Amino acid sequence: NLEDLAFNESIEVTFTISGAELTAGAAGSYMAGVGYADSSWAFQHWVDGNAAGDTTVTGNGTYTATLYVSQSISGAAVFVVDILGMAADIVDLTAVTVTVDSVVVN
Repeated sequence: NLEDLAFNESIEVTFTISGAELTAGAAGSYMAGVGYADSSWAFQHWVDGNAAGDTTVTGNGTYTATLYVSQSISGAAVFVVDILGMAADIVDLTAVTVTVDSVVVN
């Protein structure tokens, strides 16, 4: 039932990164956030590093990013936690694991 997913305040994703060895000279600080689009692509938010709820990722560790919405959302959706520019600075992407620890919908 697509209407079982509904929220009108925020969605908060806590995730843990491990195995992310950064290259020499890497930026070492990357903005991350929750990107979202509904099934009609009418409501969208893609991470730009400037939104409330975006977080700074500095490598291995546990982080929380939150998407705040300005309207009630329901139905089919696409979500992504996007970390801007980090992949290019990782020595071996195959060594990286990411675990979603929790998702809180308000």
